[in-house]
Amino acid sequence: MAMTETLKAIADPVRREILELLKQHSYSAGEIVDHFELSQATVSYHLKLLKQAELISERREKKLYLL
Repeated sequence: MAMTETLKAIADPVRREILELLKQHSYSAGEIVDHFELSQATVSYHLKLLKQAELISERREKKLYLL
């Protein structure tokens, strides 16, 4: 991880707020969107930059829907 990527990632106040949010609990991307007045595309962009800087990681979970 390059220091430049890390500094760029944490320079934005929204990304810092996302990091603070994720320190408390794991959230799905949709749940993170609910915490902000931003579009899903904008939050996804911020998450992508945080992942590229290796500040967050992603895990996929299967959801079981019962009828």
